[in-house]
Amino acid sequence: MAAFLVNLRHVFYALSFPLHRVTSRLGRTYSTFALCDEAYALTAGGKARSWSGRRILWLQFLLHLYWTAGATVGALLGALVPDGVTGLDFALTALFAVLAIDAVRERRGDLPTPLLALLSTRMPAGIIVILVVYCLRDLPLTQPRVLAPLSALAVTVGLHLWRRNALLSILGGTALHVAVTSTAFAH
Repeated sequence: MAAFLVNLRHVFYALSFPLHRVTSRLGRTYSTFALCDEAYALTAGGKARSWSGRRILWLQFLLHLYWTAGATVGALLGALVPDGVTGLDFALTALFAVLAIDAVRERRGDLPTPLLALLSTRMPAGIIVILVVYCLRDLPLTQPRVLAPLSALAVTVGLHLWRRNALLSILGGTALHVAVTSTAFAH
């Protein structure tokens, strides 16, 4: 049910996606298949209103290639990680923490009403904070191993506030989490 609700957004994407600019039947079929968040975000902007169907298809093809190549490289690199290494799952928590910080930083003042401006600045950060809490929901608060994710989260947030580099922040926090859970708290 959760997967259905999360992916329901594609129905709304399809309602305003410029599929009408793609002229061939095969191109429309592929464009429908390859519709992703990034393609929608790039084609929804004002500058994209003049893009041809060919440019939209190339954009979607390159994004599809990017996702496929990234997943393949991730799977290959993941196979190299020894079985004894634990704590890599913290990377998702670190990602959400970095996204929450960025969402708070990027306030938009160009919305037509004060209420929409307030919601646009608070809701993305709020949702991402909920995701961070969700990722940390099973923390053993009464056990010493709670220090691994909490210290890693502190490092992630600290690095991101200091350097404003998402990759550095996520890698730094995850590396600390892996090091602590693989050594101090290994079973």
